[in-house]
Amino acid sequence: CAGHGLPIYTNFIYPIPLDPPYVPKDDNPTGCYRHSFSLDLQVMEGKRAFLTFEGVGSAFYVWLNGHYAGFSKDSRLPAEFEVTSLLQDGANTVAVQVMRWSDATYL
Repeated sequence: CAGHGLPIYTNFIYPIPLDPPYVPKDDNPTGCYRHSFSLDLQVMEGKRAFLTFEGVGSAFYVWLNGHYAGFSKDSRLPAEFEVTSLLQDGANTVAVQVMRWSDATYL
């Protein structure tokens, strides 16, 4: 482990080759998800809106209505994005791209 001593979790087998911070480039399963919802913006007047993810492993991008909303790279930790300015009256679509492996996989 690059001069930082022996790994503490010696009984854990990593699902990828142990080479932090690098992860497989050719074999990194990625999931793409979309969800649509309708919103009356009058209800949101004077309020802020957030997208909250309770835990995603291990890295993901978020778009709302085709606009970049954020990126998070943690080991299944909560992530929150303020999206107030990206909301539109009527139909809205959230898109999420999740990469299974990232350097956060080693956390």
